[in-house]
Amino acid sequence: MVFATNQEKPKSYVFDGSGPLVFKVEDDKKNSKAKASTDGLIKFFPIVNRYRLEVEPNSTLGYYSFAVILLNFLLIIGILAQFRQIFREANVVEPFKQSIFKRLKMLAILFVVSDVLKIVHYIIFNKLVFQQLHNSSFDLITQIGNGFITGLVIYAIAIIYQRGLFIQEENALTV
Repeated sequence: MVFATNQEKPKSYVFDGSGPLVFKVEDDKKNSKAKASTDGLIKFFPIVNRYRLEVEPNSTLGYYSFAVILLNFLLIIGILAQFRQIFREANVVEPFKQSIFKRLKMLAILFVVSDVLKIVHYIIFNKLVFQQLHNSSFDLITQIGNGFITGLVIYAIAIIYQRGLFIQEENALTV
């Protein structure tokens, strides 16, 4: 997990080139010594104004991290299962089926839920870290929005697919 902090004022900002608004912070003080919380359950290492967090597995934050990893794993399994069923049910003879339409909608919902869970995780994780470290300048760096956009695209495909279902049913009745 990567956190950013604005504890000390950096000397300069350099454009990273990895995105339109991604900057890395250059600071003359590159301290690689590990720091820890008061109870010793969390260790963090500075990496050019960023920190890699190591959490003891038997702490509240450790249990929470495990639960989030497990939930994300189950979400990924659910998404892959939906894709598998869609590809299993699709065929050339009858390309439009109601079950595929329902699975596409479920897939869109799962992608949107993944982004909602990221937002909830961001809030809870930052509160748990603040309780342990008492440093309000730490923030979890995460990407939010990709699942939402993917879900919207899949939902748009599902609506087009539903129209194909309607046309197929009309075509079957007009013979």
